[in-house]
Amino acid sequence: MKFKILALGLISVLGFGAYVAINAAANTANRARLEQVQAVYLPALQRAQADVALLDKVKQAYTMAASTAEASLLEEAAKEVKALRENLQTLRGLLPGAAGELERLEGLVQGYAGLAERISRGLMDGTLDPGGMQQDVRRLGQAYQALARGLEAFKEARQRELGALLAQVNDSARRVLLWGVALGVVSMLLLGAAAWVVGSGISRNLRGVAAAMEEIASGGGDLTRRLPHKGNDEVGELVRWFNVFLDKMRAIVAEVVAATSHLASASQQMSAVVERSSQGVQRQEAETEQLASAINEMSATVREVAHHAAEAANAAGEADREAGHGREVVQQTVQAIQTLAGEVEQAADVIQQLERESASIGKVLDVIRDIAEQTNLLALNAAIEAARAGDQGRGFAVVADEVRTLAQRSEQSTREIQEMIERLQGGARRAAGTMEQSRGRAHEGVQQAGRAGQALEAIAHRISVINEMNGQIASAAEQQSRVAEEIHRNIVAISDVARQTAAESAETAAAGERLSALAARLQGLVGQFRT
Repeated sequence: MKFKILALGLISVLGFGAYVAINAAANTANRARLEQVQAVYLPALQRAQADVALLDKVKQAYTMAASTAEASLLEEAAKEVKALRENLQTLRGLLPGAAGELERLEGLVQGYAGLAERISRGLMDGTLDPGGMQQDVRRLGQAYQALARGLEAFKEARQRELGALLAQVNDSARRVLLWGVALGVVSMLLLGAAAWVVGSGISRNLRGVAAAMEEIASGGGDLTRRLPHKGNDEVGELVRWFNVFLDKMRAIVAEVVAATSHLASASQQMSAVVERSSQGVQRQEAETEQLASAINEMSATVREVAHHAAEAANAAGEADREAGHGREVVQQTVQAIQTLAGEVEQAADVIQQLERESASIGKVLDVIRDIAEQTNLLALNAAIEAARAGDQGRGFAVVADEVRTLAQRSEQSTREIQEMIERLQGGARRAAGTMEQSRGRAHEGVQQAGRAGQALEAIAHRISVINEMNGQIASAAEQQSRVAEEIHRNIVAISDVARQTAAESAETAAAGERLSALAARLQGLVGQFRT
């Protein structure tokens, strides 16, 4: 089958490939001809036509030069002749095969141009022989006619060559078209014939397979029937593998028939087992719920114990903090008393120093008192001497009175200072005694505060021990609470699993019943086949 279908494609490919090859060859040849036309024959024809036109211009230029005797016309004619000869040289390069003809035309151009220029110059200069002029004019006309016929013949030859090439291009295109039509018709005929042959074979084989399968389907499910196996193509393979499938299907159906009876009895047994399992799961669910309730109550009790232990730990911690605060206060008090004792000692030292300094001040006052007495005596002597001097010593007497007055006042002030110092010394001695007593009491207060600090330290240590024990109790209670909660969660999970298992057992029982029904139905369906 595959090769037959591939043959159809091969015919199409061969026909199309042949057309493409013919078309490619023709297009290549036509492209070469058209390139030759464009590069050689068309430029050659254009230059041949230009040469004919240039010859007419040369003739007119020489005629006008001979008639008007203008030298510029001769120069113009010479330029036209030069252009004509250059065209002929270019044509020789384009058409190497026409070199002889072009060489002959160049000779005709040279002969005609030389004769025309000589006649024109002779007429212009008056040097032309009148007797031979007619013969020269006749020769000039003959040369012109020969050159004109030669250029015209060359142009017509180029036109014929160009027409021949274009005709070849047209013929080639026409042949390609004819070949394409012929190949298309042949390919279509071959494809139609091959398609009819292949389609008929496929249709005939498929109809045979369909008829055999219809007999199997409508014959009461007879799996012993087999399709006829003909040919080695794809349809034959289909029939062969379908027969293999029927063999396997027959074996499978036979096994299913044997297994359905066992399946029915097994499903009934499974339903009974599932029913008993469901009852056990329901009892387990009830017991699990009771256990979960008990665990929940225990968990609440453990949480309450943990709460009280945490409160006791917090209270012990607070007492520990208060004891620490009291210890800090006692330490601060001890430091304050020690500072006060130091300051009292410093004050006692200052008072003793004041007593010593006051004694020194008494000595200074004794000196001042002695100086005042001496000053008083000196003032008295000065007054006596001033009295002796009379009027001359009056001023001195006044000074002596003032000095005596100052000495008396100094003595009086010294006595007052002496009294004040004595009172100050008495107060300093009393203050020193009081400071000594205060220093003793301060030392005693320091000792009492130290003992109080030691007692608070012992209390704080005991409270720390109690706090640590309360923390351990709280941690143990919390851990017990977590364990109880974990047990409760596990019991709840077990209860959920039990409920789910009960539900699944019910579903399994229902599935067993459905399975029994399906087994019965399967027995009915399989019983339709004959194995």
